[in-house]
Amino acid sequence: SVDLFIQTGGNIGIGTTSPIALLHINGTDVVGLRINTNSSSNAALVVRNANTSGYGLYDDTSAFTYIKNNVGIGTTSPESIGGGYTTLDIRGTAGGGVVFGKTSAQRAYVYADANKAYYGSWSDIPVGIFANNTEKISILSNGNVGIGTTSPGAQLEVNGTGNKLRLNYGTATDYSDIYT
Repeated sequence: SVDLFIQTGGNIGIGTTSPIALLHINGTDVVGLRINTNSSSNAALVVRNANTSGYGLYDDTSAFTYIKNNVGIGTTSPESIGGGYTTLDIRGTAGGGVVFGKTSAQRAYVYADANKAYYGSWSDIPVGIFANNTEKISILSNGNVGIGTTSPGAQLEVNGTGNKLRLNYGTATDYSDIYT
C-alpha cells in the first residue's frame, strides 16, 4: 500500500498510485480532508473555478453545491428566489423539501413537487402563521382554523377587535359585511 505518490505530471495520490486529479485521496476506511486552525481565525476550504462570478463545492452526484451565496442540494445550478434573494434550492426526482423540528414526532415540513407546494406538521402539532412576530392564523390537527385565536373551537373561528366579517366579491366596492 502506498501512502503518498507523486506522479510525473504533478498529480499527488494519497492511498493511490494512479491519481486522476491534482490531489486524489483514496482509502478503504474513513476518507476525508480535515482543516484545522490553531488561531481564532476560521478554518475554511474554498473551491473556485476560473469563472470569478461563482464559487463551487461539488460532489460527484451534485448532492451539494454552493454558488455565489446560493446553496443547492440535488442541483449544480441553485437559483435564487426573484429579486436576487439568497436561496437554499433543494431538488430531487420527485420534488424537494425541508424537514425541521425537535424530535421525530415533533416536526414540520415545507416541500414541493410537480403538482403543489406543501407546508405542514407531523403528529398533533398545530401550524401557525405569524406576522410581526405574532401568531395571526392557527391551524389545528383536527382541521379547525383560527384567525386571531390560537385555539379555534369551530372549523373557522375569527376573533378580533372589529365587529364584522367582510366577504369581498372581486372589487373594492363589491362586498358584504356580516355584523355580530
